[in-house]
This record gives sequence, C-alpha cells and structure tokens, in this order.
Amino acid sequence: QRLLRWIKAVPEKYVKGSPWLQFFMGAGREFHQPMVALKDYQSALKGFRRAADVEGELWALSSLIFLCFGIGRDLRMMKKYAAQGREILKRQRASCSPSVQAIFLFVDGLTAVYVEVDHPRSLKRFFASAKIAHQNGFHSLYVSAISFAGILSAFSGESQNTPILFHKAKQGISQTKADPFLLGQLLLLHGNVEVYHGDY
Repeated sequence: QRLLRWIKAVPEKYVKGSPWLQFFMGAGREFHQPMVALKDYQSALKGFRRAADVEGELWALSSLIFLCFGIGRDLRMMKKYAAQGREILKRQRASCSPSVQAIFLFVDGLTAVYVEVDHPRSLKRFFASAKIAHQNGFHSLYVSAISFAGILSAFSGESQNTPILFHKAKQGISQTKADPFLLGQLLLLHGNVEVYHGDY
C-alpha cells in the first residue's frame, strides 16, 4: 500500500510510460480493486512487450492468470495467458529469473487444473515450481506449490503421495516463520482431502 501511494504521487505521464510502475499499481490494487488491477496488468503487459522486457512480460502474464483465477472471471483468459507464458519460457527461459519461472509454473498448474482439466500436466507444473522455489529459498511459494500438488494427487488417483506432500508442506511452513495465510491454506486443502476420503 505504501508503494501504491508513492506511485499515485508520481506524475501520470511517467506512470503511463513505465510498465513496471503500471505493474506495481496493479499489485497494489489487486485485493481491493481487482477489475482495475486487471487493466493495470494488461497495460503493463503491452508496455513490456513494446520494450521487449521478457522478465516483465512473464510477471504480467503470471499476475493476470492468478487474478483471473482469484476473481473467477472468464477463465478462458487464463488459458490464453498461460499459452503465451509457456511460449516465452520455451524460447527465452535463460532470460527469466528463477522467481518468475517458479511463479509462472505455479499459475500454469492452476490453469491446467481448473481450465484445461489436465491433472498430470498440472502435477508436473506444481512439482517444477516447488523444485525451483525450494532451490532458491522461496519458502512461501514452495509451500503453496506442494500443498496444491498434495490435494491434486488425492483427486487424481495418486493418493498414496498425499500424506508425504502435506508433510513436506508443513515442514516448509516452519521456514516461513509460521505464516498464518500459508498455514490456513494448507489446513483448508488438507481438510478438503480428508472430506473427499470420508474422514470428516
């Protein structure tokens, strides 16, 4: 929110001329003005493409996918943005930081689950995201990726892996200083699995 206030104090012409400022404007408005944030991210995406900023483009696509998922608006757009992101990773992975690779693989996994209903590919995406996150110390993303892999394994016929994955996620939470959001997410996903298996 502090960053958002700072950006709003910058003359508008500079904000319009900077895709990164537009991107962070979207990040600041994502939770209380999601539809406005959607336009911010779309403007940032166009700016990144004009500037040939591959890193920025993949961040914008990842944020658009996650925001579309969060607000449940036109999930077909998730598929479109995910396809664009996959093409970027295929051609220019070396130009993308581990952080943006990990977050894109995570949101691409969400797309595979909820839009394309491709569970095997989604599991591969979550595991790939978790691997990069673990290697680079992105503990929160690691916990999220492993948690979603855990619930997906329960629903896709690989339930023998579910307890192992949730145990790994709990171990990961200890490295995030017991982040309450992550813990809540993990308990919710684990609870869904228990209900699915009849252990209310």
